[in-house]
Amino acid sequence: MFDTIASLLRDPILTRAASIKQAQVAMLSRQETQHPFYWAPFVLIGENS
Repeated sequence: MFDTIASLLRDPILTRAASIKQAQVAMLSRQETQHPFYWAPFVLIGENS
């Protein structure tokens, strides 16, 4: 979640969905967090307004 919020603060044009995707891809690139246990529970629900 920290990476998701940090990327939103750095880049105001970035969408919430893109931000969470970036965080998930970053977690997939690290050996210790590749398992879906670490990244799968985080999903975006609702409309972007």
